[in-house]
Amino acid sequence: MKTYCFDCLKKRKEPLNPCPSCNALGTDKELDDAQIRNVVQRLHKKVNVARERISAGLSSLVIGITLVIIGIIFFRLASKLDQSNTEEIVFVLVPSSAEFIVSMFGLIVGGVAAIFGLVWSIFWNFSRRVIYHDVAEIRETRTLTVSRTPTSFEILWQKISYFFRQTAYRIRRAQKEKALGEKAE
Repeated sequence: MKTYCFDCLKKRKEPLNPCPSCNALGTDKELDDAQIRNVVQRLHKKVNVARERISAGLSSLVIGITLVIIGIIFFRLASKLDQSNTEEIVFVLVPSSAEFIVSMFGLIVGGVAAIFGLVWSIFWNFSRRVIYHDVAEIRETRTLTVSRTPTSFEILWQKISYFFRQTAYRIRRAQKEKALGEKAE
């Protein structure tokens, strides 16, 4: 359990100790509606920043994938037909050609940009999810103390297990209805 500082919205472990960022004294009192609204609005501003950074990461991912595709195309263009071999069609890679240099630039820069964009987007998406979880919990408990946010894997596992429980229930129900229908006949 962590507690938000009312003044600077930084999380801290001990709710009653002074905030390490702004030195404001902590409290564990219940908040009124105006205070909750103020905190939630400021947290939503953090969500907007996270959303902008997610967009920047996705843009970097798209640009990186595009550069990788261009690099692959130019890598194929860097291969020239071997004129000395007349029996077979043989392509030889020419590392001194401009196409090869463009292909290496596209593959290296595009790969780095794609990986950076993916990691950046995942990180800020998790941050955004944490803030949304905290907003819901602040509204529910009416205090600045929040619990740990479940990970994506935990949420996925809950949804998968719910699906299997529902499927097993529907199968048993269909079997019971079928058995009752056969007894009635």
